[in-house]
Amino acid sequence: MDHLSVRRQQLWEAMESCRSGSDDLSDPQFADLAAQLTEDSELREQFRRLQQADGAIKTAFGIVPVPTGLADRVSRRLAELVPATASDCPSADCLGAPTVTVHTVKVPAAMTSDRPTPLQKSMEQFSRRRLLVGFTAISAAAVLLAAVWIQTHPPRHETPNVLEEAMDFFGKDNQPFGEFVSRVAPPVGYPIGRDIVPLQDIRWRHVEEFLGGPAVAYDLPTMGGRATLYVLQRNIPGLPSIPPSMPSLSTGGMSAAAWQAGDTLYVLVVEGDAGMYSRYLKPHGPVA
Repeated sequence: MDHLSVRRQQLWEAMESCRSGSDDLSDPQFADLAAQLTEDSELREQFRRLQQADGAIKTAFGIVPVPTGLADRVSRRLAELVPATASDCPSADCLGAPTVTVHTVKVPAAMTSDRPTPLQKSMEQFSRRRLLVGFTAISAAAVLLAAVWIQTHPPRHETPNVLEEAMDFFGKDNQPFGEFVSRVAPPVGYPIGRDIVPLQDIRWRHVEEFLGGPAVAYDLPTMGGRATLYVLQRNIPGLPSIPPSMPSLSTGGMSAAAWQAGDTLYVLVVEGDAGMYSRYLKPHGPVA
């Protein structure tokens, strides 16, 4: 395993040790993780989903009833796994059985403390999920699996929901303008596409979360109102492969439409009516 793989594994283990809804990141032992989260948007998204999954597990354990007699069955099973010692064997039948000697280690009083060491704390936190999974009944596990799947997988969006969410985001999107496309090339995986009219002074910027994932926003020159093309890696079945000639949704003084090119999703939102929307798109098909 190379250095980068080891480094990534260490960060992942640290993220798993952080409890959902806690301030574990303020602990000095997680200082490195906290610093990496501020710099790495991909790692930050993984941490967010892991925290959601942890919260789902916690919630599921609160609503799933414990099967009747589970505690007794676990206790009996543990008792069966404990080997008999010589002192517990009253007859000669046990003389051939292996014995287990337990050594007691006395710790000086100066070394004891009510406060766990960082290593102990890390081990206790990291083993949480293993203990929970180990003592969960089959019925509880099924509920947990469903909850974790829902929390860690982006939902399938239907077209109306996509446009409503996009319009809501656009209405609150007040991030400062980014780089000019003509000066700094945008990320290769988030192309502006061939359907937008080539305009001067188009800018691009990173969006940390749009429709459940990272995206690139292309702020188009105004023609009476704001206009932004959001590009992200998402596949939504049923969308057209080219932008509709008319907006799919117009409400609240805004118009929007979405289309799919391979695994790339495009969502155009403009301030204005259908005429304003169409001014940003190249015409398709025969032109009269």
